[in-house]
Formats: sequence, structure tokens, C-alpha cells
Amino acid sequence: MLKRPFREKVRRGRVVYTWPGVPIVGTWGVRIVSEKRIREFVEREPRSGEALWHWVDAIESAAWNNPGELKATFGSASFAGDLTVFNIGGNKFRIAAFVHYRAQIVYIKRIGTHEEYGKWEL
Repeated sequence: MLKRPFREKVRRGRVVYTWPGVPIVGTWGVRIVSEKRIREFVEREPRSGEALWHWVDAIESAAWNNPGELKATFGSASFAGDLTVFNIGGNKFRIAAFVHYRAQIVYIKRIGTHEEYGKWEL
């Protein structure tokens, strides 16, 4: 019997096939590092779940080459130094992330409520 060279992973109810040592980038859209932070925040703030997972789906289906293209997708996003701050759920939640346009990866640095965002030092 032939051994499959790829691995099956289930991500939020969807089966994703990965090959060892090959990152999922390019035609798959933007990749998020790390969804663990989102899961932890949703556990802490359950009312944020629907809005955050909708944001994840929008990010993963995007493909940006520059901040202008990101701003066209997320009009309420703002830029603070190297970070992009996304307003989520009608400005109730914030995600501060570094967006690597060339690699198509979003690195989540912080997630919080609107009130917590006021205390962040970006």
C-alpha cells in the first residue's frame, strides 16, 4: 500500500492537506499566525467568536501586495508603525498584527476589546 506524502489536518471543520516542510502560502490566500491566540481570546470573550471567525475567513481569502490593497478590503484598518490594527465586530474588538505582504502571512501580536486597546503601547 502506498503511503500518502501529505498530512490531513482539520482546521475549523475543514480538511486541509499539507506536505511536510512545505508552508501553505500563495494560492491559498493569506495565512494567520497564530489562530491559537484567537481561540484563547474567544474563550475569554465568547461574544467575540462570530466576528473574529468572520475576520479569519476574510483574511484567509485575501491576497494583498501592499497596505493600499489591505485598506481596500478593511477600510477601518489603521497602521501603527509596523503593525496593522484591525477593528472587529463594529469596533468592539481590536487585533494588532504584523502583515508580511510578500509571504502572505498575518502575525497576530495582540487581541483585545476596544477598552483594552486604549492601554496598549504599540
